[in-house]
Amino acid sequence: MEQILLFAGIGTVVSIAITLTVLKMIASKSTRWIIYACLILVGVGFLFIWPPESNNGRMKIHDPQSALGLALIFPSLFTLFIHSATNINKNVRKDVINKAQEIAKAFDLEVVGLPVGNENRYLRDVHLWYKGILDNTWNFHMTSHIETSDSPTVAYEKRKRRHFRKIVLAVPLNPEFYARIVATGNRIDVPLLEKKSHGFVSNNERFDQEFKIYSSNQSSVVHFFQKYETQQLLIANKDYLNGFIDMNQKENLISLSFRQFSHPKVSIFSLKLQEKITAHEIEELKKVFEFLKKFISEWEKLNSI
Repeated sequence: MEQILLFAGIGTVVSIAITLTVLKMIASKSTRWIIYACLILVGVGFLFIWPPESNNGRMKIHDPQSALGLALIFPSLFTLFIHSATNINKNVRKDVINKAQEIAKAFDLEVVGLPVGNENRYLRDVHLWYKGILDNTWNFHMTSHIETSDSPTVAYEKRKRRHFRKIVLAVPLNPEFYARIVATGNRIDVPLLEKKSHGFVSNNERFDQEFKIYSSNQSSVVHFFQKYETQQLLIANKDYLNGFIDMNQKENLISLSFRQFSHPKVSIFSLKLQEKITAHEIEELKKVFEFLKKFISEWEKLNSI
């Protein structure tokens, strides 16, 4: 028995030592896996020559070589599993940061909240947002939010598990004009309006089905939302506006809150998956920014009258 324990201890030390040394000293993943495979094959070879006995489904080890074989196989696998588990947050965090930098580069934005140097915060503690100038005219910032409610006592349809973005723009506004545009069927909780508002019904049945408008009761509001250009612009971009738009609910601000985009239709085993997801998101954001440029231009036409 003492010899079995001795061989098991030697095999465990050798297995863990080789695994940790390979992880620290060898950068090539293919070379790493060749060494791991060789180590495991040696262990399997010992078990093949000196197989453990089976008694009513229970494995009994009588040979020190069998203990050595098992000790070469399982500690290395366990070490690799622990190493992979501890790196999950680091890898996901790296992907999030890389994506943020790519988005900032694509739109000439400044990304705020990136970890500095070797700072190693958990992903849940990394809050990134962007700031920039839309069309070299309007200052804005863009944030991402995740609302969650994990309580099992809350009905499923009432749980908040929504990932959405919010873009807030500083635009000179007519102080008498304010409105909220809500896309029907949106899956973002819409906060209560602080200002007294009136429902708006246009002469376009499809538009009234796609959007609900709450606004100040003015002729200029009617003029703005009755405009064919305004209605068509909103309808054409509804897929990217699954949320709501606040106009002058807070002084000189227009904000667009919308759901995060779905991932592109690619397999999780696709090569360069994260790059494809980031490229897809950048393309979708281009459409949102283009919509905002046109929408604010229509808004400013109203205020210039």
